[in-house]
Amino acid sequence: MAVSNLQPTYVGPLTWRLTWTSDIAGATFRLFRDGVQVGSTNATEWTITVAPGESPSVDVLDDADDQPEAAYPSHVILAWGPSTPSAASYRVDKLVGAKWIEQGIVSRGRDDQSYFEFRTVTLADDTTHVFRVVPILNGVDGFPSEHRMLMVRLPDPPDVRYAFDRLTGKIAVTQATSF
Repeated sequence: MAVSNLQPTYVGPLTWRLTWTSDIAGATFRLFRDGVQVGSTNATEWTITVAPGESPSVDVLDDADDQPEAAYPSHVILAWGPSTPSAASYRVDKLVGAKWIEQGIVSRGRDDQSYFEFRTVTLADDTTHVFRVVPILNGVDGFPSEHRMLMVRLPDPPDVRYAFDRLTGKIAVTQATSF
């Protein structure tokens, strides 16, 4: 079961202390951040540091059989290989209204420039976001690559109907139809 009384307390810039209680004596608590286990402890507190604008999903579980809630991060990671092999860097822009706004410059990738990635800031939910990646060679922009995505962090729950059959003692769950 998930722990109870999970309380965050601000302890400093971008840092929070989480405390909780459990009804399981001597439990080992598994700590999850955005659906990924990041540690375990026998203590009933944990300190977490977040990036500016980040709002991670945190779960603390005290039962080894429990799984964390599905995590829907508030950001995306754009990843690409070099489109222009001799490009010194890549600029990431976001379309805001009708204007491209620079989000950052990526000048180093993994494995000696064979792979690049850029983590966005928190993105609005249920909104289409447009980014472009522009290679830069000797201070001159190359041909941009545009990426469009719909950010949906929390999917709408399914529209279902429940019916109890008194004869069989069973519940039937069916998808509701819209007309």
